[in-house]
Amino acid sequence: METANCSATVVGNQDVVFQRERSLLPERLQRQDQERQLEAERQKQKRQNQEVVEEKSDFFTVAFAWERAAVEELLQGGESVEWLEEAAAQLQRLQKLLKDWVLFLAAYEVRQAQQALAQLQAALADWRQQLQPKMRFAFKTRRKDAVLAPKVVDAAPGALVAEGTLASPPSLTEEGAVGSSWLCDFSNLKSQVLEKRAEE
Repeated sequence: METANCSATVVGNQDVVFQRERSLLPERLQRQDQERQLEAERQKQKRQNQEVVEEKSDFFTVAFAWERAAVEELLQGGESVEWLEEAAAQLQRLQKLLKDWVLFLAAYEVRQAQQALAQLQAALADWRQQLQPKMRFAFKTRRKDAVLAPKVVDAAPGALVAEGTLASPPSLTEEGAVGSSWLCDFSNLKSQVLEKRAEE
């Protein structure tokens, strides 16, 4: 009887193990099914996000094209400074639109939009240069005034200016050489303090 009891206990233990495995099997299958469903949900969410980004990209393309057309229209019809200022304001709005959408756009779309903005900015700068007068700086006018102001100089050869230098070079002598008084620069002077500078 003991052998029958032993075999019954062994069979009973195997049944418990088998039943436990059978109970674990549905749990494992349920876990795998849940993981599969979660993965499917992630894939679905990823596709939806991609569709949303594409929709946003289409929205940006339409909005950018509309704003760009408005700026180009202002630049073509802009015969006054007020038109140019309005075009500049719309161009800034266009730049802000691009800056806000950079994260959602493909690199190609960003480059295309930046090139379009650069062209519009160049056209705006050209119109501004054509319509606005050129600025003059005071430094140039001062130099021109100094050049235009006549100097008080005695035109006689060998005449002295207030600083003690000759106003014009002396005439050449008959031999073609400069007179000796020009070399020294101190001839015919009386009761004056004389200085010789480095360039002399």
